Amino acid sequence: MGIYLDTIKDKVDEDFMYTAAHELGHTILRAYGGTWYSFTHDDSSEIWQTPNGKKSYPLEKSTGEINLMHYYKDDPYQFQYDYNLTMASKEDIRSLIWLTKIKNN
Repeated sequence: MGIYLDTIKDKVDEDFMYTAAHELGHTILRAYGGTWYSFTHDDSSEIWQTPNGKKSYPLEKSTGEINLMHYYKDDPYQFQYDYNLTMASKEDIRSLIWLTKIKNN
């Protein structure tokens, strides 16, 4: 494949991994924060998943970390997304660790 097609394939693979992680993140957010917290994407969207304008992609990108769960008012197109900066928030990671301490009988 040419460079262009390789780049597109890489972006499609990155987008798939991002989407899978984001959707799995809903299960984690719901387990510790409840349904409303999960479905409003850490207060970045309305319950019907429309961005509420409280989070800015360029602003978060400038910090060096893009929250995996946020919806952005100025979300870029897929080919412009910087997947290597995308991560779970520190609070979400701490909460996931806390959830591992809960035992199901």
